[in-house]
Amino acid sequence: ILREGRRVFEGAVGGLNEGDTLYQADVRPWGLACGLLRSAGGEATDGDRMRLPPGLDPADFVAMMVAAGVRVSAFAPLRRSLEDLYMEILNGAGSPN
Repeated sequence: ILREGRRVFEGAVGGLNEGDTLYQADVRPWGLACGLLRSAGGEATDGDRMRLPPGLDPADFVAMMVAAGVRVSAFAPLRRSLEDLYMEILNGAGSPN
């Protein structure tokens, strides 16, 4: 995949999702969960998605949210399509490599 004439990814399609830490979350209240996520070094993305920082175990983060009073109905890794990843790379939102 090229971006502005530079190679930003080369390899097998399966490698695009490797090491990614994007999760789809159904949590309430969202604002409190996002505050906890930011304090842990992560970021909230489109609507119900959370990107955990490298090294943060998702189970530990869910336990942290529950301990803070966040209701967690669902928290699952998000496997994006090739098109989603391609658009992220072109928009500069992420760099899988």
